[in-house]
Amino acid sequence: MKFLAHFGLKHLPFHKSNAILWNNQSLDELKVKFNSLLELPGIGVLTGEFGLGKTMALREIVKNVNPHIYNVMYIAETGFSRNEFYRILARKFEVDVAYRRSDLWRNIKEKIIDLKVNRKILPVLIIDEAQSLPHDFFIDLSSFLNFNYDSEDMLVLWLVGDRQFLQKIKQSRYDSLKSRIRICHELKQIEGFEEFKSFIEFGFTEAGCTTKLLSDTGLNRLKDATKSVPRKISNVIANCLEIACVKNLSHISDEILEDVLSDMM
Repeated sequence: MKFLAHFGLKHLPFHKSNAILWNNQSLDELKVKFNSLLELPGIGVLTGEFGLGKTMALREIVKNVNPHIYNVMYIAETGFSRNEFYRILARKFEVDVAYRRSDLWRNIKEKIIDLKVNRKILPVLIIDEAQSLPHDFFIDLSSFLNFNYDSEDMLVLWLVGDRQFLQKIKQSRYDSLKSRIRICHELKQIEGFEEFKSFIEFGFTEAGCTTKLLSDTGLNRLKDATKSVPRKISNVIANCLEIACVKNLSHISDEILEDVLSDMM
């Protein structure tokens, strides 16, 4: 990407691959809740708008998890039938992928017990895109998590989905599952202009930028157009930087920003 060198950037600002997260109150609260669930295992539900950075936040949080004590597994392949999803789970837990669901259950649960009881390692399972999981999986899940006459919690489970996901599992048919949810957290969007400005400044600085690239007018327009969603911001900024580089500019003009937003939005 030629424009990175033009602006003296180490990487694309605001991209999901960035290693350093901008700490705000919502993210700090998630870190506390995540560690709380490690201490007292159960189910956690993380929700938020698409592109807000839920997965990115969890990815960074688990970097500090001790692999000798916790076995963190991540799954995002959720748009399958119940049985197919259990097969995906079996592969993730590295157990025999049996044909019958009852055998899949037994193999996975035996592996969970072996990890927790024999090897003293707590499994931490993160299921992303949980809103796409099949209905019958949620009906099953409470029974699947029943260990030793339902007297022990053998793993930490995070269900990660969009804002509508929490409303979905609040339905009365999922009462058994709801009773097992210990922590809920909605990753909040940036609301105020000053907070948004701080976020943009942090993103550019973290990427290596030493000058101001956007006017306050442009920042306001960017905030309104993207609804402060980092994924949208990243795409808009990438296109703006590319055009500004071609025009040999040292900043993103309001005109360039407006043209990019018109094309994209």
